[in-house]
Amino acid sequence: MGLFSKSMFTEVEGVVLLNGEPVEGAEVISSYDWSAKDEKKSKTVTTDKNGRFFFEEWKSQSILSLVFPMQPVISQKIIIRFKGEEYTAWRNIKNTYGTGDEVGKAPIRIECDLESEFKEQIEGGYYGICKIAD
Repeated sequence: MGLFSKSMFTEVEGVVLLNGEPVEGAEVISSYDWSAKDEKKSKTVTTDKNGRFFFEEWKSQSILSLVFPMQPVISQKIIIRFKGEEYTAWRNIKNTYGTGDEVGKAPIRIECDLESEFKEQIEGGYYGICKIAD
């Protein structure tokens, strides 16, 4: 994407579990909302037989952010839908344009057990049912 390319949401590799067992066929929706550009995007994938899903890094471009430097406000969300229920896997406000800045590394690897409690997973960071995978 070049010189004006900004990371909106780092690449995500994840697995959906239910009581520790892989969940096949869950719908996983990744989205972001970049307020400075009034840009909203989303993508939906389905987990495979091992409960796995993947989202490529979201990138966008803006010359405006170079001309008028401002702190970015990028709302990120990952939702899981399974058997009529909806789970907030990831909810975060990203305040930088760097790849991997959400958790300090790229790709973001998460494990999402549908039985997990929605909570702050990293102090001052993201909320959801997913934890960072080893």
